[in-house]
Amino acid sequence: MKKMTKIIPIIMIVLLTALTLIYIDFKEANVYLNFKQFDRGTMSIEYNNDNGNFINNVKEIQSIAKKNNVILAKSNIDNKKENGVNVYISLETINEMCELLNKNFKIKKLNDSKNKTGFISTYNNDTNNQIGLINDLFGDHYYSYYLMDEMIEKNDNMFGEYFIFYTNFQDYSNFMNDVNNFMGVDMRSTSLSNGVQGYIGILIIGSAIFLFLFYLIFQVYEYNNDSKKIGCMRLLGFDMQKINKNMIIRKLKIYCISLILTLLLAIVFIKNITFYHLILLLGVDFIIILVTYLISLLSCIIINKNYQITNILKMQNITLKISKVSYIFKTLMTMMLLCFFVITFKSVLNLSDKLKSYNESKNLLNYGIFQSYVANQPEAYDYNKQYNLYLNIINNMETFYAQFNDYSQYTTTDWKNIKSDEKNGKFYIYDSIDKNYIKKENIKIYDLDNNEVDINSIQNIFFLFPKSKKNQIDVFEKFNSDTDEYYLKFNSKYTFNAYLYDDQKIDTYQINYKYIESPILRVIDTSLKKPYFADGLGISLFGNGLITGLKIKLIDDDKEKTMETLSEYIDKSEMTNLFGASSFITYNDYFNDEIIASELLVLFSSLAIVLILGVYILISLQLIKLFIKGKKKDILVKKLLGFDNNIIFEKLYRKNLNNTILSIILSFIILIIFKQINISFGIIALVLLILDFITTLISIKSMKLSSIYLDLKGGTYD
Repeated sequence: MKKMTKIIPIIMIVLLTALTLIYIDFKEANVYLNFKQFDRGTMSIEYNNDNGNFINNVKEIQSIAKKNNVILAKSNIDNKKENGVNVYISLETINEMCELLNKNFKIKKLNDSKNKTGFISTYNNDTNNQIGLINDLFGDHYYSYYLMDEMIEKNDNMFGEYFIFYTNFQDYSNFMNDVNNFMGVDMRSTSLSNGVQGYIGILIIGSAIFLFLFYLIFQVYEYNNDSKKIGCMRLLGFDMQKINKNMIIRKLKIYCISLILTLLLAIVFIKNITFYHLILLLGVDFIIILVTYLISLLSCIIINKNYQITNILKMQNITLKISKVSYIFKTLMTMMLLCFFVITFKSVLNLSDKLKSYNESKNLLNYGIFQSYVANQPEAYDYNKQYNLYLNIINNMETFYAQFNDYSQYTTTDWKNIKSDEKNGKFYIYDSIDKNYIKKENIKIYDLDNNEVDINSIQNIFFLFPKSKKNQIDVFEKFNSDTDEYYLKFNSKYTFNAYLYDDQKIDTYQINYKYIESPILRVIDTSLKKPYFADGLGISLFGNGLITGLKIKLIDDDKEKTMETLSEYIDKSEMTNLFGASSFITYNDYFNDEIIASELLVLFSSLAIVLILGVYILISLQLIKLFIKGKKKDILVKKLLGFDNNIIFEKLYRKNLNNTILSIILSFIILIIFKQINISFGIIALVLLILDFITTLISIKSMKLSSIYLDLKGGTYD
C-alpha cells in the first residue's frame, strides 16, 4: 500500500498529460473548419440539370458573399491524400487568405509566392505552390487551404455544403436573402458537431477528481502507518508545515523527475509540439504536484488533529478510528463511482446515438461511390461512354448495386398512402438491386410455385416480390406494363418475369434510412444503357450523392490503388472531364469524424472504467485490512477458539454490505434530483454489490493467522 501512494501521482502525471495533449490536438483541429472570431452558418447548393451554368452560379454566390462581408468555405475530400481535406475559401488574393489563417493558426512561412494556385497546408506537400505550413500537434490532420477560384479551375466538386463565416448577423441574414432570391430556393442547411472535445474535457476533469480523491485516502492510510514518525516530530516541536515537508520531500523529487521525463518524452515523440504546448503541460503537471502537496498536508492534519501524541506513539485506537473515517470515504467514493458510471453511460449513449448512422453503416466502409460529377461537361450527355465505363467497372472490379428511394423523407402518412395504393393496385414503388446484391445478402429466390431458383439461371431484368405480396403480381404487371417498351429498347428478348423471396428486412445501404421491410425489388442486368438522372429507370452510376446505386469495393482496402484503377477506366472511356478530384468518395471518408469519435469513445471509456475500478478495489481491500487490524484481538481469540471464518467476519460482511447499500440509496436520490437516473443504475449497483462481496471474500481468505500474532506483538502495521 505504501508503494501505491508513490505510484498513483506518477500515473496521474502520465495519464492527465496524455489526455491534455489529445484535448489540445482536437481543440486546435476544431478550428480547421470553424475559424476563431467568426460565427458559422451553413448552406447547401444542390446540383440540378435545370440550373443552367452551374459554374457561373457559384461565381455569383461568391460575389454576393463579398458584397455582404461574409466568407464562404467549401471542404472536399482530397483523393490524393488519405484522410486529406481541401478547403476552398472565397477570398480574392493569397494575401487575404494568409491574413485570415494567421489569425487562427501558427503558420510557418515556406515561400513568398503570390500565385493564386498557392496554398497553405497542415503537412508538407513538397511543392513550390505551398506557401505555408500549419503546425498540427500530432501531424494527423491533413487540411489544405486554397482560394475558391482553384476549386473551379480544378473542376473539384462545387455542390454540397458550404460554410458561411460572418462577424455580424445582419451581414449573414442579408447574404442568405440575396442568395435565396438568386437561386430561387431556400439554401439554408444545418451542420452538427459530434462534440468529441467536450467528452475528452469531461474525462480529464472526472479522472482528475477521482484520482485526487483516491490519492487522499491512500495518503491518510500511509501516514497512519507512519504515525510514530509523525508523533516523534511533534515531540521535537516541528510545526505542521515542517512535518509535511519531511514526509513528502522524497516523493516530490520522484514526481518532479517523472514530470521532466514526461515532458522530454513528449518533445521526442510528438511531431509538432511547441513551447506553448509545453507551457500548458507544465501548468497541468504543476497543478498535480501542488494538489499532491496539499493532500499530504491535509493527511498530516487529519492524523494530528484527532489524536494525542501519546496515542500516536503507542498506536492506540488509531487504526480502528481511521477505519471508521475510511468507511465515510468509501461511502462517498462509492456514491461518486456509481453516479460517474451512470452519467458516463448516459453520455456514451448520447454519443452513440450521434454515431448511429456510422455504427449501422460499418459494412460500407470499404466501399466507395461516384457521388458527384463536374457540371456542364458534354460527357454528362454521352450515355454510350458512361455505359462503357459502367461495364469496365462491374466486369473488372468487385461491386454491387443498391438504388433505393430516399425513404428518410417519407412521413407516417406517406407510408399509409403507399400501402393503401398498393393494396388497391393504384400505385407501386420499387427499388433496384443487382445479382451481386442478392448474393451478398444471401437472399433466396423462389419461382411462383415456391421452388428455389438458381439466380445465375435468370438472364433478363426481373422483379422480386416478398411472398406476402404474391397476390399483387398480376396487378403490378398491368400497372407497370408501360415500361416494357423501355426495356425492349435495350433487350429485344425482354419479358416481364416475377420471382419471390422470403419476407425480411432489406438493407438499403443508405445513411439516413437503413432498412426497409419486404419491398418490391427490380433486379437489373447490364442491358440498361441510360443513366438514372436521365429517366429514372436507368442505372445510378454516379451523381446521386451517398445514395448512388453502384457501390465499388476498394482494392485491398486502399483508396489510392482503387482510384488508379478507376482512373484507367475513366480515361479509357474518355470521361476524364466529367469526374473531378472529389467525385469518388469512400464511406470511410464520409464517416472520418465519426470513426475518430467512436475510437476515442471506446478507448477513453475503457481506460476510465479500468482505472477507477482498479483503484476502487484497492481502496476496498485496504478498508478491510484496517477493519481487521482494529479488531485483531477479537479475531485472534475467536480464531484460537476454533470459530469458522464466516462467523468471525460476519460483522465485516454485514458492515460492507450496509455501507454499499447506503451508498446506492444516496446515489439513487442524487441522480433522481438531477434527473440523471437511467436503466444502467440497477446493473451498475448490482455489479458493485457483487464486486464488494468478492473483494471482502478474497481479503479474508488471504489473511494469515501469523500476521495477527505479529500485530499483537506490534511487529507490523502495514
